Formats: sequence, structure tokens, C-alpha cells
Amino acid sequence: MNAPHTPLAGQPCLPRLKTLACLGATALALAWPGASRADVNRDGKPDLLWQNYGSGQIGAWLLDHAAVTGTPTLSWTCGAGGGCAALWRPIGAFGDSRLLWHNATSGEVSAWLLNGTAVTGTRTLAAKCDNASGCAKTWSIVGTGAFHSGDYWGGDLLWHNPTSGQLGVWFVDGTKVEPQNINLKCGEADGCSYNWKVVGVSRHGGAPNILWHNQTTGDLGWWYLTDTTSLHPTPPTQLRSPYYTTVARVSAPLGWKCGATGGCAKTWQVIGVDDVDYDGKDDVLWFNRQTGEVSAWLMNGLTVKGTLTLAAKCDAASSCSTTWYPMGLMTGSPPIVR
Repeated sequence: MNAPHTPLAGQPCLPRLKTLACLGATALALAWPGASRADVNRDGKPDLLWQNYGSGQIGAWLLDHAAVTGTPTLSWTCGAGGGCAALWRPIGAFGDSRLLWHNATSGEVSAWLLNGTAVTGTRTLAAKCDNASGCAKTWSIVGTGAFHSGDYWGGDLLWHNPTSGQLGVWFVDGTKVEPQNINLKCGEADGCSYNWKVVGVSRHGGAPNILWHNQTTGDLGWWYLTDTTSLHPTPPTQLRSPYYTTVARVSAPLGWKCGATGGCAKTWQVIGVDDVDYDGKDDVLWFNRQTGEVSAWLMNGLTVKGTLTLAAKCDAASSCSTTWYPMGLMTGSPPIVR
């Protein structure tokens, strides 16, 4: 994965929020005692990742409830100017302090290895999703999560084929990949794929769950996953147990909606699922591309108990809205210790 590797020195903060101090990469690279290594500044709280599709800069909003405490940028860029963004699509945070990329032309999947804001190298998966495998034209990555007990937290890939409705998981160990299908489909045959989109994978509470959004009706709902014991190797090993590929049940819709009929879906879109109010439960994070607002639905099961809107905006006043776009959340949850 050579195209994205263009380090730039002395980059400005992202975006230029007048009231926030800029945190340097040197400070962020320090090891914070007792803190998770799975978010940019290692404070155990999720951070919101952004990309400037013009310049290729990638940065983060460091979150503390509604406050944005810093806006650093990463040491590498991937922009249209270098011919990178057209080939490589950012997928978002991947496992323990990694940023995932997918090249739809070559089929490669690669990750930037992060130490704070410093990109220290790359790791390219052994498998490809290309024309030779019959994959590239129909499958796309729609999320990441801990679908098995692998070598680092949250480092498996969720794929969706909207034509067949099939969902599949790449179980990842290092650079090795083992593909498995999820037992339930969402495709054209059942009228699902065009209206429903995967918008997130849960990060808390054990087994990963898949969040769907119907932009027509505004409904959101979960697919709750459970272990598929038939996939366990013989004899069983910890490495491949459990396999979360069986849909145990489909939830009722969440208590709130965001759909075209209410004027919501046209301006708001889900950009991630994580615990932003630190109550141990996943929340749904939204971005309004017209106003630049970032807001979360605070969840308790299927009930939305309230909202949390970030104090900062990505709008014209901050020189952000026309160039920067949210990539998703880098989780603040501690990696699983094996």
C-alpha cells in the first residue's frame, strides 16, 4: 500500500477551531499510565476521525463528553493531490490503534499502524477483494468489530453484498484472513438492501451487534449476533472461539427515527457507534453535513434516553465543512486481554 504513505511535517490543527489548543504529536505519543491504547490520545475515550479529501490530511477530534479537547492531525496524508484518495477509501478505525484502507481497484486491504498521531508503518492483509476472486464489483466493507477472539481488539471486517444480500466476516489474525458468511441475508429478494444500510457495529457488551438504518422510513434496528459453534475447530482452540456469525434475533426499531419523511435523513447520517457518555452502552453518533453539527443518540437498549451534541462544529466558521468529512470513531474501550 504505497500511495497513502506521504508524511508531511508541520501540519495545522484540524479543523481550525479558534477556542481549542492544538495538541502536538510528541505529546500524544507518550504512554499514558493505565490508559487504553485504542484511541488517539490514549485517555480511554473515543475520538472522532476526519479526512480532508482535498489535501489528504487526517485528524481527530479528541472527545470528553460534549467537549472537543484537541484537534491534532496524523503524520501521513492520503489526498486527491497525490492520487491516493481516488484509489484508497478510508474505512475507519480498525482494531487496536489502526486505521483501515480499502483499494477497490486492486482489492487490497491495508492498515496504518498508529502511535498517537504518528503513523509508524502499514500492515496489508494477505487476502484481496478483486476481480479474480469475483468480489470487487459486488462486495464492500461496511464495518469492523470483534467477531472472534483474535490477536487484537475489534480487528475483523464486516462485508455486505447488496445484490445477494449476503453479509460476511473476514476473521483477521495478523495479516491472515479467514472468511465466513453470516447466516441471515439482507438483499434485493426480500426488499431489504436498497432501503437498509449497515451503519455501525457495536463495541460494548460482549458479542458484536450490527446496526441498520432505513433512510426511507427512518427506522434503526439491531441484528444481535451469537456464537456459531459448528465453526469451532476440532479440537477447539481459543483463537477461533467464538465465531459471531449467527443472527440470534432481529430487534424492534429503536425508539426514535431519522427518515426522509421527517427531513432528517437528507442532512443527518450515522458516522459511528460507541459509548460517548461513558455508561458502558453503545450510542449512535450522527453528523449533519449542512450545519456541521455532530450529535449522539444516547442509548439504553432500544430506548433513546437523550442526546449529546458536541460543542464544536465542522462549518464555514471553522474553515472545515467544505473540505473535511468524518471517517468514524476510534474507540476508547480497552483492548481485550488474552
